[in-house]
Parts: sequence; structure tokens; C-alpha cells
Amino acid sequence: MLGFVFLVRKYRNNYLRYSTPSHTSMERIVSVLQELEQADIPYCLLRNYQFLLGGDIGSDIDLALREENREKTANVLSEAGFYKKAGHSKRKHSIYKGYLGNGTIAKLDISWGGSEYNGLPTVDIDRLLSNRRRLNGCWIPSDEDYFVQIVFHGAIKKNGYRDSYRQDLENLRQTVDSKAVRRHATDLFGHVGRTTVDHALDGNFDRIPELKWKLVASNCLQRPQVVAEFAYILCYENNIRNRLKRIWKRIAPSPTPILIVTGPDGAGKSTLTETAASEFEAMGYDVHRAKLGLTNDSAIVMDVATSLYNRFTEYDVEEVKELESRGEKTLDERDGFHKAVVHYIDIFLRYAAAKRSEADIIIADRFIHDVDIYDQAGPLRETFGLFESETVYPFLLTGEPEILAERSEYTLESLAELVERYETLEFERLDATNEPDEVLKGLLERSLVEEDVLKHL
Repeated sequence: MLGFVFLVRKYRNNYLRYSTPSHTSMERIVSVLQELEQADIPYCLLRNYQFLLGGDIGSDIDLALREENREKTANVLSEAGFYKKAGHSKRKHSIYKGYLGNGTIAKLDISWGGSEYNGLPTVDIDRLLSNRRRLNGCWIPSDEDYFVQIVFHGAIKKNGYRDSYRQDLENLRQTVDSKAVRRHATDLFGHVGRTTVDHALDGNFDRIPELKWKLVASNCLQRPQVVAEFAYILCYENNIRNRLKRIWKRIAPSPTPILIVTGPDGAGKSTLTETAASEFEAMGYDVHRAKLGLTNDSAIVMDVATSLYNRFTEYDVEEVKELESRGEKTLDERDGFHKAVVHYIDIFLRYAAAKRSEADIIIADRFIHDVDIYDQAGPLRETFGLFESETVYPFLLTGEPEILAERSEYTLESLAELVERYETLEFERLDATNEPDEVLKGLLERSLVEEDVLKHL
């Protein structure tokens, strides 16, 4: 069933090529890098390429590419299922994210024109690409260029060296071509750059961070044409723009992706949404859990309306709960329009509250369409499309009534009717009769690979 669906989807070829069990996460990354090369896009991994030797893929994979290849790179990465991270790109920097399967997301951290600090280069891109060497089919820096960029990466961007970088420098300082290292450093930062790498070659790493602003000043003197861009990025992009973005986000929140799972009673919606939320949290995302359909967790307006309704109609809540516990609840005819209005307002309020959250993604149990499933929605039905923006990804979790009946509060006859009502929704299907792990895998693969959720994260 899943294979057929993938076959007819937009990204079926990418999915089958990269997400089959025979491909590890490392092989997937290598395949993407090889596609860049096949498209005549020179690249070089900057740091964090231990995965090529069998190590773990870290939090990000640093790449250097030429500025003129931006558009070609975007096309190649899009075809491979990698999408630019919304709101995190700068003039010299872009982040692309791709789903590798098994709950793993890879982040490609691209520096356009080589490693840089607020527009000032910390490595010569021409020298980097000219001297690069292969490691397991991928391009990495020469030892000398790696040494130089790690020295200045730590000195200027990180204000020091983490243990792994310090160990790399210690291992290389005895073997690198010191003349080549000094030439590269001098071309970038003049005599201050040479002094800096001399400290590194001598193993005096703790003396390097204090040279940061001398290095910045020297780089500006070496390249006066980039001073204006440096000032712009340092003052505007890193300070004023970020503050304006935070203010704007409070006034008009940016579109947050909403992953919806709806379906008949007993399908396993609550379990699936909770496990999916946990998976996204494990990937490092802030998740807001929501219930956006008919639910007992209602807004105040619904609590008041329900209380009044039960009082005037003498609705026996306890009797209904008893029937639910025995799986003998029956599905009545759709309630009238007046009740649809109350349910609609209740769901709208919860939807608005969820949208105001500052989470990376919203994962919701049920959706506004419940109003039409259980009530006579009438003209309200025409407004459902307003809730279905491009960042809303609805899934219908359903299955054979005879199987769902084992865990449903409805009788088999009522459950069959309920399943039929949900079948009218034109949502992506998930088979509730599969094992929970399989259903979760299907949800993650379809949302992250096929439905482009990543481009909104």
C-alpha cells in the first residue's frame, strides 16, 4: 500500500532512491554530495565530516560553495529532498535540512564563498577548492587549509576551541606544511594572521582568542571592499533585523506547520500524535500539542454551552459514559446547526491559541472538519478551506471497522457509519490496522519527505 502511494507522489523517485533500507544516513549524504558534483558544482566540506569514516552525523554538516552556484545548488538539494530552513538564511549563509529516515534529520550549513565571519572570509575559497582532496568519494580540505580555517574559525567565531578542534590542531601542527599555512593566513589577515597561526603551530591555542579584533581589523584593511558588508551584517542582520523579527513574530506570527491526525474513534489518533510529537522533539524541535476537533478538552465557551445544553435537554452524561466503557455507544444523526456553531467557535478558539504559540511545529489530534462529521455544518463547511493553508498537513488515520471496533467506544454498526463519514475527507490516508511503529514511520516519511514539512521548519 505505502509503496504504491510513494510511486505516484511528486517525490517518489527521491524517496525510493534515498530512503530504502539499504541506504544508511551516511550513504544518503554522500549521494547528495555526489549529485552536487554531477551538476558541476564544486564544493568542499569544511568541518564535521567524521561521518565519512563511520562516525555519527553531527548537528550539522558544514559546506563551502561558490556564490555563483546558489541557484543550481538550491535546485539540486530540492530534488534530493533538502529544503532551505525558513528564516535562517543570510547573505553569506544558508541552512538546508533533509529527512534521512529513522527519525534523523540532516542539516547542511552552507557558507557561500567559504567560511566567513559576518561577511569577512576566514578561508580563501579559491585555494580551498584548488587544494581539496577526496575522502570516501567526497571532497574535504587539504590538511593545511583545514588547519587554517579551524584556527580562524575558533579565534573569530567561537572565541576559543572545543576539545575536538583543539585535538585536530594538535595532531596537525607537527605534520602540515607550515609555509603553506603561513602564506594562506597572511593573505587573509596580514602579519596578524601569521602571528595567529604561529601560535597554533607552537601549540599555544589559549593565546589566540585575544587576537580576535586585531584579526578583524586586519582583514578589513586587506579587503576594504567588504567593510561596508561587514558593518551591515554585524549591525543590521545580527542585531536590528533579529530584534525586528522578534517584534514582528509577536504581532504577526509566521506560518507554523501544523501536522493533523484525524479519524474515527479507536483508530489510535492520540497515540500517534503523541509519539510523533516525541519524535520531533527528539530531532530538536519545539512541539506544541493541540486538539483541534471535537474533544472533551474544550474552551470555556464550549464548557458553558455543554452545561446549559445538558441541563435543558436532560442529557444523561453518566449513562453515556457507561455505554462508552462497554463499547456500546451509538452514533446519532448529525446534530443541528446551532450545535455546529458552538463546536466551530470552540475549535476556532483552540486553533487561534495554537497558532499563537512560538513552537516550531504544531501536532494536532483531530481538526475543524469534525464539525461536519458530527453536526449539520451547513454554510460553515465553506469556511473549512480557510484552515487549510499551505503549512497545514492533514492525515486521516482509518481502517476496517471490524478491526477498529476492538478499541472503540462505539458499536460496530455505529463505527462503520463513522468510518464512512470520515472517508469523505480528502486527506492523506494512514492505515490504522498496521502496527503502531509502521503507522508512525508512514506519518514521518510522508510529512517530511513527500509533503515538504521541512521547508517550513
